[in-house]
Amino acid sequence: MIISLKAWRRRIRYMILFIVLVYFIFHVTQLIYEWLDPFDSEDKPSGHAVKVFEQLHEGDGRVIFKDRLLFFFWYGE
Repeated sequence: MIISLKAWRRRIRYMILFIVLVYFIFHVTQLIYEWLDPFDSEDKPSGHAVKVFEQLHEGDGRVIFKDRLLFFFWYGE
């Protein structure tokens, strides 16, 4: 079996081109994602806003559904 050096160069060139294009497309999609979703999802609410998913009872770590519902209706929305 004869291994052609030209064929291997061509394959390596295509592999390098493929890797560069994948890298480029990845960064373009990251830029598009940051452009579409510029806000940090972990921002703290300001004013009278309350995070709904924070713990109500610090002591035992258990939250009863009734307490969550009352808390939800008390603060509205």
